[in-house]
Amino acid sequence: MPRPFLRWVGGKRWLVGEVARLAGKGGYSRYVEPFLGGGAVFFGLGLSNAVLGDRNEELMNVYAQVRDRPEQLIRQLKKLEVSRESFGAVRQDRPKGAVGRAVRFLYLNRTAFSGLYRVNMRGEYNVPYGGGRRTPEVLWKRRLLEGASEALQGVELVSGDFEKTVDACREGDLVYCDPTYAGERPRERFDRYNAEKFTWRDQERLARSCRLLAERGCTVIVSNCADSSVLELYSPHEFVVVERLCRVSANVRHRTRVNEVLMAFRPKGRTGR
Repeated sequence: MPRPFLRWVGGKRWLVGEVARLAGKGGYSRYVEPFLGGGAVFFGLGLSNAVLGDRNEELMNVYAQVRDRPEQLIRQLKKLEVSRESFGAVRQDRPKGAVGRAVRFLYLNRTAFSGLYRVNMRGEYNVPYGGGRRTPEVLWKRRLLEGASEALQGVELVSGDFEKTVDACREGDLVYCDPTYAGERPRERFDRYNAEKFTWRDQERLARSCRLLAERGCTVIVSNCADSSVLELYSPHEFVVVERLCRVSANVRHRTRVNEVLMAFRPKGRTGR
């Protein structure tokens, strides 16, 4: 089974089993994921007929280059020294070619603090150097890029807003959505890793899209914060609350357990488990 090649805060590797249980026994014509991020659910489910998207164009370029040119990426990554000075130089660099941009992304992802991808309002990557054992070597030593490349063959990759990605969804599709969490009240919001925020209004758009997709014959599963305002907004056909450990803090003692919710929307006549 291929594994995610990116370190990704909020990644859903731990949740793949629950998503699979909600999805049921299968029989889906296609898998669609409009908030791809680290891709843990796509790789974990092992579904080959897929449409994957994200509004982060740099991220989607990485997936395209991993799919099409894994060996070239590895050759260039091996040339980069892992040090604070090299990290600073790569972070300041602005390569124009698609391969160079993907190499920069992968290097920063594997050497920055906690695997964060975060940019400021100008779109500039602003995560500090991680140090320690962080290195991109795992990408070729564990054949992560080669495995991901094989899994991505024939997969359609798109960039843009989630509505653009799900617009072509049709009856029989399985759609999984993992938006950046944004509660209705400010204290519940964690709405930006990119230059553009995912706001409560975006949550409203997504909830509306989920209901429309179910009416179209799609099965939709959504990850979100386990907040009453979110459940009220989505009013899902069914949901399950799950607990996870928040690992963002550098101090292990400051890492807390938080609740998230998986919500399912189903076409008429279709059941889950």
